[in-house]
Amino acid sequence: MAALHAAGNAIEDSGLEEVWSEADSFGPTTTRQILEARYLTRALEAHMTTLQVLYDLYVEEFFIDRLELKGPRVEAAQEMLKQKQSMFHRVPKMIAKFDKKKEAQSQIFNSVRIYMKMVLLIYTFIRPTRDGLLELHLSSLNALCKYSFAYDKQKYARLVPLYLTDMATLQKTDPDIHQEFMNGNFAVNKNHIPFCAIGMDHALEHINRIMKVTGGLMGVTQNASHWERFCLTAPELSRVTEEARADQQLHARNTLTCHWRSGQGRRRTLLD
Repeated sequence: MAALHAAGNAIEDSGLEEVWSEADSFGPTTTRQILEARYLTRALEAHMTTLQVLYDLYVEEFFIDRLELKGPRVEAAQEMLKQKQSMFHRVPKMIAKFDKKKEAQSQIFNSVRIYMKMVLLIYTFIRPTRDGLLELHLSSLNALCKYSFAYDKQKYARLVPLYLTDMATLQKTDPDIHQEFMNGNFAVNKNHIPFCAIGMDHALEHINRIMKVTGGLMGVTQNASHWERFCLTAPELSRVTEEARADQQLHARNTLTCHWRSGQGRRRTLLD
């Protein structure tokens, strides 16, 4: 959420957020909430849609600068396969040279490219949590850390470097925990659907949600003895309920086999 808030800060008053309202994608109130990262799903949708549009414009401008690369995609791919030195290795250098040229000409281009890279990093950070990939989790968080300093997210700027330092030494200080994390157990998957794991803090909020319903924690917070008794018994009662549902197969049937934001899920959405 802090990274999404930083992305909102990056484009605030730039005109990009006004496009959402002008295109009737989001209303003014929702746009403000997206910039402040109050809604995770809407914020991800808005930033990804904006990123796709910006990349369409970026690629178009790139091909204007590099006319030799423009042409039918099939013919270009066949030509790349024929060449001994694949053009795939040269394209990133061409893009870096193109960025350097355009950034020197336009400060707006520089700002937009920073925003584009930031959104890509945010999605890169989400992926390892969903799939339980520790090394990618740490590398993407390390890349995102600089934006905590740039956009004055002081708590994250202070604590993220400490977290990364502790994780870097975890293999020596506690090899067993490090191996568990490498196996993907730094995230929680409540079902067997791929790409659906969530962070530990997010999973803890799910447990807290069980206690904050009618007949639960709500309404007893002013009574210390009732509060203490409920906090001791609620997790155990929840566990017994879940075990009973599992034994009697009363849990809702889930026909999903993949998360809708995963590659397989997005392909199915397009086909449908």
